[in-house]
Amino acid sequence: MKKIILFSVLLLPFSALLAQMPETDIWTFNMHAPTEPGRGEVYTFTNGHNLTNRPGYDNQPWFTADGKTIYWTSVRDSGETDIYCHNAKGTSRVTKTNISEYSPQFIPGTKFMTCVVVEQDSTQRLWKYDEKKPDSLHAKTEILFPDLKGVAYYKWLDANTVFIADLPEPMTLYIGNAKTGELKKMATNVGRSFATYEQTMCYTWSDTDELYINACDANGNASTIFPPVICYGSSQDFAITKGGMIFMAEGTRLYSHSIYAKGEWKLEHDFAAEGLHKITRLAISPDGNFIALTDNL
Repeated sequence: MKKIILFSVLLLPFSALLAQMPETDIWTFNMHAPTEPGRGEVYTFTNGHNLTNRPGYDNQPWFTADGKTIYWTSVRDSGETDIYCHNAKGTSRVTKTNISEYSPQFIPGTKFMTCVVVEQDSTQRLWKYDEKKPDSLHAKTEILFPDLKGVAYYKWLDANTVFIADLPEPMTLYIGNAKTGELKKMATNVGRSFATYEQTMCYTWSDTDELYINACDANGNASTIFPPVICYGSSQDFAITKGGMIFMAEGTRLYSHSIYAKGEWKLEHDFAAEGLHKITRLAISPDGNFIALTDNL
């Protein structure tokens, strides 16, 4: 029996949380799909770049819809986690507050950014910011779903629909309607990883034996696109391309599994030669041209 351990943001004083954070860097690579995948070809990865390349914590990469900007969570001079971003103009700081922001994303089709915020009393809620009003480098706009005080992870499906994993563990999965403020409890024992595929939300869920990738629509109905997929090895994090290819990593190796296939996971690449140590979080740009990998040092 495989023991499943789901790591999450913990309801602890920030000093204790910071002490638990690993040394991590974020790497980016150009991503090239095989021209004839049915003949055993694999993805190739070029132009590897250590985006952060510094001591400390840099994690939770996320690409904008156009694939031109990457956001992430970082601990620097403030001693708190703040949000940074990088594009053709360089790297810039997005937040600078006396509280901690995690998991930056934009609400699809809007100018609003959201983050999980660890407030001063250790409450964890989902905050919404206005990208066009950078007073104090993103002053708080509003708190979404204020009654959820243990928000650990989340993912937007569309401009109104967000999936939220809420503490305590085993985490509970809610579907939230940002327009009405309604919350629907959907599942328990969910993991930290989410990804969208077409109009479907994919998420990790565990039973007593395995960690699976499940899928559902905006109403929580099980998807008919593909059956649950058993995660690779001890991996917890996954990403999906627009073509329906799931990626997970273990150690320095990256594996793939098609949404539409029932076969085994396939080894795509070993990033040991590029100098990576242990890959955890990963993100793929919506156009499928770039991949970001968090490397635990």
